[in-house]
Amino acid sequence: MFYVCAEDLHLREIFARGDLPSKESVRQLFHDIFDDYAVNVAPGGEIKYNHASQEKDFDIRSTTLKNIYAQLEVTHGLIRAVTPIYTKYSYKPSLTYGPTTRSDKSPAATAIIKSCKKASKLVHLDVDTTASRYGLSRADIIRKLNDWNEEEAIELKPSGVLNVYKVLRSLPHTPREISTLVNDIYKLLQERESQALRRTDEVLAIITSPACFSASLAQHFGDSLPDGKKECGHCTWCIKHEAVVSEKPPPVPFNKTAFKAILNKVPDRDDARLLARIAFGIRSPRIAKLKVGKDPIFESMADHEFSVSCYW
Repeated sequence: MFYVCAEDLHLREIFARGDLPSKESVRQLFHDIFDDYAVNVAPGGEIKYNHASQEKDFDIRSTTLKNIYAQLEVTHGLIRAVTPIYTKYSYKPSLTYGPTTRSDKSPAATAIIKSCKKASKLVHLDVDTTASRYGLSRADIIRKLNDWNEEEAIELKPSGVLNVYKVLRSLPHTPREISTLVNDIYKLLQERESQALRRTDEVLAIITSPACFSASLAQHFGDSLPDGKKECGHCTWCIKHEAVVSEKPPPVPFNKTAFKAILNKVPDRDDARLLARIAFGIRSPRIAKLKVGKDPIFESMADHEFSVSCYW
């Protein structure tokens, strides 16, 4: 769906502007990634991060966070993603659980049975603590759980994903190194936002141009209509030969009441972009945490200009 009504043109920006976090959010993220532990890991070692927690802590959407990590790998050659791991393992015993576990005398089975904690419906196991206590590897414990799961003695329910990265070279640790990295990657994120905005403008130009919409769209993607046709015969232009008019939204006075309501509801002053997102109706992990998505302040200034809102 594409909105060309003057009152709805701002909806295009919601999709284009939602992925760019504040620069300070990226800076805080990098201080978390390159903490005292990580910078002391030698090349070839591994570091682990909880992406879900980082999204909430630094107000960065999942797709953007993944892109940032990809830039650290592909562009800067600092880390490389390897297989993620689960931090929590729970399982639901089946009717064959008792006979299966009683007949299994392996060290891993013994460790699991002695360490598991039964709740009302599930059995919970701290894999790392169990492995350490009984002198086994983490892989030994997980392999046994997977064996029981395949034998249908249990229904395994792993959770709590940790993303694992191999260190490729010495990681940045000085303020100057971190600042340089922040500037480089934030510039790329800004360019992606600009590209998204340009794409919406290009599509709007196609829709409102005095030409066949299908032919113009095909040409935009380097293609053409079948059989050499110049017009599709079905779009608004082909039927009426009148271009769709895109009217600019009328200017609106600054809504001081809505602005004050946002400031009163959200006392934090560390991220102007956060306030602009709330005013414009753009969701993010931090906004979800603040629980203002259903509050009247959310989207209360959607008829304003987003780029201006960021500089309140």
